[in-house]
Amino acid sequence: MISKTKSTNRAQPPRWASRLLEWYCKPSLYEDLQGDLVEYFERNVEKKGAVRAKLIYVMDVLKFFRSYTVQKPQIFKRMKQLYMFGNYFKTSVRSMARNKLFTTINVVGLAVSMSVGLLLISLLYEIGQVDSFHTNKSRIYRIISKRQTSNGGARDFATASMVAAERVRGEVPGVEKVVVLNGGLRGDVGVDDRMVTVAGFWASEQFFEVFSFELKRGNPLTALYAPNAVVLTESSAKKLFGSADPVGKTISFESTGRSASAGDNVEYTVTGVMQDIPHNSHLQFDLLVSYSTYQKSGSDAVSRDWADMMSDNVYVLLDQSNARTVLDSNLERISKEENEASEDAGTTVTAAAQAFTDIVPGPALINWRGPSLDVKVVWILSSLAFVILLSACFNYTNLSIARSLRRSKEVGIRKVVGAQPGHIFSQFVLEAVLVSMLSLLISLPLYWVIRGEFLQLEEFAGGLLKLNISLPAFGWFLFFSVVVGLVAGFLPALAFSKMRSLQLSGRLMSRPVKGLGLRRTLIVLQYAFSLAFITAAGIAYKQFHYSVNFDLGYDTKNVLNIDLQQNNPEVVIEKLRQVKEVEDIAQSFSVLSTGYYWYTRARYLTDSAYFNFNSIDENYIPLLDHKLLAGNNFHHMAADVKSAGVIVNEKFIERLGIGSPEEAIGKIVYFNGVKESVLGVVEDFHYGMLDSPVEPFVFRYTPQNYKVVHVKLRDGVLLAAMDEISRTWNELDQGHPLKAEFYDQHIEAAYQEYLTMVKVVGFLAFISLSIASLGLLGMVVFTTESRLKEISIRKVLGATEGSLFYLLSRGFVMLLILASLLAVPATTWVFEHVVLSETIYKAPVGPLELLSGVFLVLLIALLAIATQTTKAARTNPVKILRSE
Repeated sequence: MISKTKSTNRAQPPRWASRLLEWYCKPSLYEDLQGDLVEYFERNVEKKGAVRAKLIYVMDVLKFFRSYTVQKPQIFKRMKQLYMFGNYFKTSVRSMARNKLFTTINVVGLAVSMSVGLLLISLLYEIGQVDSFHTNKSRIYRIISKRQTSNGGARDFATASMVAAERVRGEVPGVEKVVVLNGGLRGDVGVDDRMVTVAGFWASEQFFEVFSFELKRGNPLTALYAPNAVVLTESSAKKLFGSADPVGKTISFESTGRSASAGDNVEYTVTGVMQDIPHNSHLQFDLLVSYSTYQKSGSDAVSRDWADMMSDNVYVLLDQSNARTVLDSNLERISKEENEASEDAGTTVTAAAQAFTDIVPGPALINWRGPSLDVKVVWILSSLAFVILLSACFNYTNLSIARSLRRSKEVGIRKVVGAQPGHIFSQFVLEAVLVSMLSLLISLPLYWVIRGEFLQLEEFAGGLLKLNISLPAFGWFLFFSVVVGLVAGFLPALAFSKMRSLQLSGRLMSRPVKGLGLRRTLIVLQYAFSLAFITAAGIAYKQFHYSVNFDLGYDTKNVLNIDLQQNNPEVVIEKLRQVKEVEDIAQSFSVLSTGYYWYTRARYLTDSAYFNFNSIDENYIPLLDHKLLAGNNFHHMAADVKSAGVIVNEKFIERLGIGSPEEAIGKIVYFNGVKESVLGVVEDFHYGMLDSPVEPFVFRYTPQNYKVVHVKLRDGVLLAAMDEISRTWNELDQGHPLKAEFYDQHIEAAYQEYLTMVKVVGFLAFISLSIASLGLLGMVVFTTESRLKEISIRKVLGATEGSLFYLLSRGFVMLLILASLLAVPATTWVFEHVVLSETIYKAPVGPLELLSGVFLVLLIALLAIATQTTKAARTNPVKILRSE
């Protein structure tokens, strides 16, 4: 007990002195030195007392403050690291300068591939900025629709029924506001003698409460409330009114839209002027007209039908507390109830919610007229860019490992003098990052070139993307460059850092380089990527050619389609008939087989459904050579005719169970409540795209809906006819330029996505093949250089140039054949089951598409191999072997 008390009351050294010792002393000496001082302190306490012992302890701590005990400040450690970094930098630069071929191949390959990567980064960055200015973007949802028919066909629409809008507004908890937009508004706006062509939306009154578009003049709460109210953008207002304040003034509007009757012959009052629409908005328009105007005109006569979901875009603003799941479950319930109550048992329409931030990029939807970007396209481009970049990184890895024989002496010396594996790893990673940074400088002008070409592609038009280099984007470019360097240099740096000093010195002139299997694998992957791109481009072009030349069931040869642009059809036709090159003229509402669909409800007895239709005149069927199976064609009638009969196809009478074409003639069918008799039956034809089967179709005779004139021209005079038609149009209408395209050009434009795919994939195939060929060239150079003695000995023993070429090239050729066996079947399968999975009519893939890429790759590869093997085979053996 006494001993324990003594131990507890024992004196301790001054804490501040102990902390001072810990602060200045080297970690390697601190433990021993502190132990000695504490031991001396305890001895002095027993002999001299606690006070003197503490004083002596402090004196000892101060005495040991010597150069050999004091640890160096942290700044000196950092300076040492900076010095080492500088040494690595100089060594890397010297190595790059010594190995010009290696550096050139890697810099060029990485620069080309990084230009594609920079394009992708710009694309992803700007996509992330689309609609980002809306304050409520996280709470806005768009109601979309899926229409399914009894034959298994399904289409996704960006539009929804007005029934969905009304029931969501009234039944779903947590819904703050609902906005309805109708995009069929376009035409000419006039003020005095000024006329401007515009496009816009009929918009419901809560538009400015949901979306963050700034209203410069007017009240956002009432601007779209009253009928015949219009809100202009600043640009439109300036064109019409100059610098004057347009609020309260009136404009006239002549619509050319699908619902033209809702906008014609009406004066509108300007109730507001809004800031011009940012280019990164998926809603693009020149003006907004109050939706009550559209309703007042009677244009929504069938909008209370659940299945009528072709016209309106419905946006919903949820409150802060409402969950997405509540909206989804209610839409599912509403869809089920409406489909059960529908008269059309063969068609179901299902409404769903799409997040506002998922619109761009998002799925491709029918009936959206604004700028869009399919999310599949983004994923495909991202994957392709990654593959291209990976191919360039393979080059660096391959060539670095192949060059390890030359660099091993340098690495060995560094390890002998004390370099740690981490130091070696850092040196080679730094070298890779330097190559990547140099490649970034070269890739910037390349990026600017391919950016311009990219923006000209039809799939990316519409002004949604600019792809300019902003400061944040440039920051991402630098980060991207460092990441590429790290990825490219990781494997070589790891390989060098794991080498032992004895291995390095022993393998300088004798042992073969390890990693042969890895290098062969990388070569196979590089050429497999290249072959995949080439094969994909060939298959896509074959599908494009097949689609535009597909037999649609009617004749489009020499047919010129002219947009009437609200001109009087009779006047236009009368003038066009005076052109001697014109053979015949017809009119219709729309151009078929180009991806646009218009629906009408038909009821026969107790069965009803929605069917595609077009309004035509009496000349349409003979002009396009539709085959009439039974009945008669239309005959000329007055423009205000109420009932002129209908002409249907075979699928129509099959769907309604009417019977044979002959039995269908005279049968009564109601279209949106209007009684019509079946006048004729035509043979089935493809009015849609090749991604959908032939479905029921109706031709109606409604002269008030004609928007397009079809002009049949005589053979051999197309250019002269176009000149004459252009001159005739200019006489008729000085306010609008002629909008005319041949029918075949319309169809080509509908399949533009295939041509875009050919351009993009073909360009990437060129880049990939170039990078792979550069890499192969580098590998051949190093292979031939490392086998020069073997080649010389074989030459002395009588080997011919041909045998030497075979010896050096057969390994590479086998790798290319293996790449072909991997790439061609895989690419074909991906196209069949992924890219063209929704296309019903597919072009047969033949040997030309499959083997042309293989032959091209083999030819280029053999040329690259031949340039080096021939040079090695012709080298004088005396120069190589004289030192042996």
